Amino acid sequence: MTPESLFQQLAAKLGAAALRPDAQGRVRLDFAELPPIELAVPARGQLYAEAEIDRLPQRPSEAEAMVRRYLGRALGTMRDRQEVLAVDGSGERLVLFRRFDIDSLSFADFEADFAEFLDQVDLWKASSAPARPMAPPSLMIFP
Repeated sequence: MTPESLFQQLAAKLGAAALRPDAQGRVRLDFAELPPIELAVPARGQLYAEAEIDRLPQRPSEAEAMVRRYLGRALGTMRDRQEVLAVDGSGERLVLFRRFDIDSLSFADFEADFAEFLDQVDLWKASSAPARPMAPPSLMIFP
């Protein structure tokens, strides 16, 4: 499958206007409940999907703690998942990405794999949300 046919079929499936790459060759997809997904074709036959999971804090100690927390989780899922957690080139964002070999995929296979990627983005993004403070336990009096 070519990138052009993939983008055309994906646009039709999403009910969106034609997906056209920007000057850097990237296509941005905006979903209601997810961070923006960027698609890029870095080499013939490959497509990368990328989503920002979190931004690194400015303070080095806080950034290190955050990266440790995320990497601990990433190492636990690395064998079972094709998605990879990484720090982007600017060093400011944690991104989840996945590579698709589109030459060997039908659109139906890509669609299933892309849906898995979106599910993982949703899970990672949910885990990045700050924990809600727990209310103190109610006082229990036993007779």
